[in-house]
Amino acid sequence: ASFRLLACSQLPVAMSSSRLAVIALDVWTVSSSIVDIVTDVVVLKEFHDMGAWVYYRCSLVIFLLATSAYALLFVSTYARPSLGVGGRIVVFLVVLPVSQLVPVFTWIESFHLPLVDAALKGSKILRPTAREAARRTKGDDGVDQLWTFVQENYARHAGFMAEAVVEALPQAALQTYAAVSLGFATPVTILSVVMSCLVLASKGYVISYNIDRKVCVFNASCVAADLFGAFAAVCWLGDVVVGERAAFFSFDASSSSPDADALSSRHALLLVRVGAVCVTLLILGAATAFVFVVCDDHLKQWRHPRSSRPDFSIAWFDLYVVRSLAFVCGLVPLVASFVVSRLLLVPLLVLGSLDPEHARRHGFYDFLFHEWLAHDDVPLRVEAFNEVVDAAKRSAPALNRALDHRERRDTFFEDDGGGQGGHQFLPDVELRRRWTLALASPDEWRTSPLKRYANFRHLHVPRVEDDDDDDFSASSRMTT
Repeated sequence: ASFRLLACSQLPVAMSSSRLAVIALDVWTVSSSIVDIVTDVVVLKEFHDMGAWVYYRCSLVIFLLATSAYALLFVSTYARPSLGVGGRIVVFLVVLPVSQLVPVFTWIESFHLPLVDAALKGSKILRPTAREAARRTKGDDGVDQLWTFVQENYARHAGFMAEAVVEALPQAALQTYAAVSLGFATPVTILSVVMSCLVLASKGYVISYNIDRKVCVFNASCVAADLFGAFAAVCWLGDVVVGERAAFFSFDASSSSPDADALSSRHALLLVRVGAVCVTLLILGAATAFVFVVCDDHLKQWRHPRSSRPDFSIAWFDLYVVRSLAFVCGLVPLVASFVVSRLLLVPLLVLGSLDPEHARRHGFYDFLFHEWLAHDDVPLRVEAFNEVVDAAKRSAPALNRALDHRERRDTFFEDDGGGQGGHQFLPDVELRRRWTLALASPDEWRTSPLKRYANFRHLHVPRVEDDDDDDFSASSRMTT
């Protein structure tokens, strides 16, 4: 986790230049997740042997929900769409006893080994996944390398991502609370909690993407801080509960400040009750949204024509059985994520991380932030950029009409030289290029507030000559 926090900006470059680093990351992800699952099972047995039945039942429920979630993930990913209800139920029940290994199978299958693909196709009821990741990033040099790294690893480690949220986080919180409440922890419990923390923190890069590498490191730090803050809150909660029990069963009359201790306990329990109310409202809100979505999709089944209806292989089964099971399995990670998320809201809601627009237009935004705005007159440059964007939005409909071949008699066309007022049809690339060059002309800025600045003429805007270059992306980048 520390390595990922400190080397977030350098790691994607290393991944693209050396397969050894990718293999090391895969080995760590697979081995740590397997060790975490094994230690969770051992701690579950320890709860049973100690007679800690409350913690045993809670841990068992989390384990069973995670097992069901893995089986559901397997069926939804690998079962053929033509498979009927009975076939899907059979696949679910067959996979259920070994569904804890589904994340490992998902990782192996992501490499599309010929033997594995042939076995899935030969079963007649299963199918391999599509090679979407390779098609998405192949030959696209404009995509950010960090975004490509995140997407490729998410495709391979999707099962481990589910394991981290569905099982590792709830189990670690429960085991931490049990250790504080019971007053002791076995070495296996400590190992299980530590492995869960490492598994969770090592997945933080998935929700830490930002076009600025420093912000990426900050986002990953927010994820790690939230995780360790959540475990600190669990320890505090367990200490408050233990102290409340001790004060109730054996009040120490020689205590120096019993009133202060009682007041502190009452405040702590008040916070716990408020948190319980918030969690209850969250579950009710999620259930309401779930019912609304299911009813909405159910009503869409009567749309005409049929092509406008949602694509369900078996509508009633997908809507009411599969989604209900997915909702139940998702309650635990939903509540855990709600309780943990604090600083994580900053990159998600404030900084706009995980915005695919920044990744798809990486060349443009990289030039904007690292070259255009890398000067002392930042306010002036920001205003100039906003004026260009405003002009682009105003003239975009005309460009779209020209590209759709609905209007060809406008400023994007020129006389064909015949002297009869005829017009020649320009290629789409040439249309875009001329439109981009027009945005950079001062005529577009006559109403601009920039004319208030006397040093406007000193802006270092790269000059683009009107040549026959058809590289629209390069010319538009230089013009802007």
